[in-house]
Amino acid sequence: MSTINAFVSWPSAPLTDSLVHKAIAKTSLPVNFVSQDQLKDHPTPLLQWSTYDHTDHELVHFERDAVLSSSYIFRKALIRKHYLSRIIQSYAKKYPESTLSHAFPRTFEIELSFADELDEMWTDELWDLGEDLDSGKSWWILKPGMADRGMGIRIFHSKEDLQEIFEGFEDSDTEDESEAQDTKDTAVVTSQLRHFVIQEYVDNPLLLDPSETLEKSSSIEILSGRKFHLRVYCVAKGDIQLFVYKRVLALFSALPYTPLKTHTNSSSDVDLKAHLTNTSLQADLGDSNVRLLDELQGCHVLSDGSTDTLSSTDIDELIEEISKVLADVFGAAVQNPVHFQPLPNAFELYGVDFLVCHTSENAGKKYHVKILELNAEPAIELTGPRLTWILEDLFGSIARFLTLSTSMSASAGPSTPSKKRSKWEEEDDDSPIFVPQPKRRAKAKSSRVSDSSRQSSRTPVPQVIESATAPATSKHKHSRFVPPRTLHPPIQPSRSVYSYERLNQIEEGSYGVVFRARDKQTGDIVALKKLKLDEEKNGFPITALREIYALMTCRHENVVGIREVVVGETLTQVFVVMDFIEHDLKTLLTVMPSPFLQSEIKTLMLQLLSAVNHCHDNWILHRDLKTSNLLMNNRGTIKVADFGLARRFGDPVGVGGLTQLVVTLWYRAPEILMGATTYSTAIDLWSVGCIFAELLLKEPLFQAQGELELISMIFKLLGPPTKDSWPDYSTLPLAKTLTLPSPQPHQFRQKFPYLTSAGLDLLMSFLTYDPERRITAAEALQHPYFSESPLPKHPDLFGSFPSAAAGEKRRKPFDSPTAPRGAHNQAFDESNLNMFTR
Repeated sequence: MSTINAFVSWPSAPLTDSLVHKAIAKTSLPVNFVSQDQLKDHPTPLLQWSTYDHTDHELVHFERDAVLSSSYIFRKALIRKHYLSRIIQSYAKKYPESTLSHAFPRTFEIELSFADELDEMWTDELWDLGEDLDSGKSWWILKPGMADRGMGIRIFHSKEDLQEIFEGFEDSDTEDESEAQDTKDTAVVTSQLRHFVIQEYVDNPLLLDPSETLEKSSSIEILSGRKFHLRVYCVAKGDIQLFVYKRVLALFSALPYTPLKTHTNSSSDVDLKAHLTNTSLQADLGDSNVRLLDELQGCHVLSDGSTDTLSSTDIDELIEEISKVLADVFGAAVQNPVHFQPLPNAFELYGVDFLVCHTSENAGKKYHVKILELNAEPAIELTGPRLTWILEDLFGSIARFLTLSTSMSASAGPSTPSKKRSKWEEEDDDSPIFVPQPKRRAKAKSSRVSDSSRQSSRTPVPQVIESATAPATSKHKHSRFVPPRTLHPPIQPSRSVYSYERLNQIEEGSYGVVFRARDKQTGDIVALKKLKLDEEKNGFPITALREIYALMTCRHENVVGIREVVVGETLTQVFVVMDFIEHDLKTLLTVMPSPFLQSEIKTLMLQLLSAVNHCHDNWILHRDLKTSNLLMNNRGTIKVADFGLARRFGDPVGVGGLTQLVVTLWYRAPEILMGATTYSTAIDLWSVGCIFAELLLKEPLFQAQGELELISMIFKLLGPPTKDSWPDYSTLPLAKTLTLPSPQPHQFRQKFPYLTSAGLDLLMSFLTYDPERRITAAEALQHPYFSESPLPKHPDLFGSFPSAAAGEKRRKPFDSPTAPRGAHNQAFDESNLNMFTR
């Protein structure tokens, strides 16, 4: 057995450093500890069990068969509260029967830089929260989006309270005395304004009296009637298995719990120590308020008027529910590859906090859990010396079962985990310290083109993490979710367009003119889109209604945000106010002296696919995806814009009776070109494929002057359609008017000689004749192209460019056709069909 090189570095966590060294030392494998300087020599095989900042992530990526890392490279979806909220709510919307539909408190996420920005949010993303606060029904908790060990948390129950909190945050940035006083009084330090989540306060927590079951001491007596949360440790391994550590901790609050009442309490009067159980509030209590969940068996229940005791069955049911919730959380993260990317040669320890609550009388069980937050590199120091043995056991188990014994031996070969579960499952009962998840349900085989070759090369389907309640991936036949009526409140009364100062015109499209403008009240730079309304026609145009509806429905980080609708002096002057973004990709491709790097293209494509997938999940077809409708800021984030042709589609996914006058010519799918009036989300994916090719070539793929020329160009690149490649071709209205050229192979490799095999497979999956076989956005997000070298570049690392929209100097972009508008499809002239004759 060869010697394993181990790099261990936890400079700010000495206890973790000690535990890791002990865990490695207890294994039977020969280990040679190396320093950070020695990592430059690429010693292999190598175990990097270190803090995220000290891990050499490049080694992890390029030496997958010989390097094992203790952290994933991209895992923002889990450890940032606002991202975690986003993926959980999206997953629960798609799968309402999953555990996440009831295991996560009602949550809102916001981004702001100044306290006065709240005023506009009450009429937009915080509308529902404002309705609740006005009714005085419940309390809410404000949490910073970044992991901050619980610091910066506040509690409130009115709009005025929240405004005061944010104003206090602003003051604390400049007033050291105020910050010092705040820390002294509440044991919480303030947080900088940026990303926040607002969660509904859970007002029915489980309260216990442990004084009769635990050892007699004054420290036990004071735990009676205190709120507590459960700290659960879990380990994600490879791509991906999930293990839950069976020994769960209970962390009690610093003061006895007293119910909050909106009519008697003000936010400033609430002592957070009685209501929040975050570790930052417990630093002065030592380990007296940390107990094993198993130690609480037999404790009398003090809450909800109950006379029960906490039984072993109750504890087992809680652990089982926690396991299912975690399975769905990681399942939701895997569906967001932009911000979570499992690696076959990595594992990571997470600390997850849950609150135990009482259930309703007809729920079938007494208690359930609410997930509060998830932390990488969890603060384990506050466990205290009494329970240090648990931490030693945890880290020893990780070394034994999840890293060295299964992945680092000389005979292990590639570090991609096999479909067989870890060997600990076959051990005796003395060592079952991890709770296995239910086995993944068999997934039906897709009928997509080149399935066999694509599936064999993709990253393995995540194992274990999917609970029995999560449905297998398939095409939705019926909508599972209808948004509540209050999700998108009406914006009334509409402000005047004269609230904005017009700066310059950005562009003019088929359905409106877009201006760059400044909000006179806030100074914000925005985009004003003036909708084209014809005075002689009665009523508001359906295209404008569809655009506004689509923008409000598809709120997503990669979809341009709508702020409000404003009006001018006449009924025909209606403007949509949207976020201003510096660039559009079409112009940017012209301005750039060299093409995007492969790593940058992957980042852009992941964002585009994430946005398209979100739109399709919300039953919206964009129908005009092209580079000029993709906006990009100077932080590398792209946003899909111009929903002028978008519309909601119904059940089933393929919808009949739709217009063919959609999609700009160069990006139009072949089924539309052939006269189909029944089409689906696949038309957007063809456009995505054209955009992908344009990013690679730095020019549009199909620069045709008309539909006939475009069809000819498609036939030349893909080869003429056959019964195998497009079974329904002969049924299309215009198929009989064309004489197909003789069969010929596709020309993708000749057109893209430097694209990798995985990249070419993805491109061909987009540009597939048969819409039923065309890859979906969800499937494309999982394609191995995005996990091969080079990895997607972080958006923050993109360079900045002159902004054409802001009127800065630029070169003229290539001319491209506009989106179709208001004309009937013209029939093909037989005199123009000679290009298709044999």
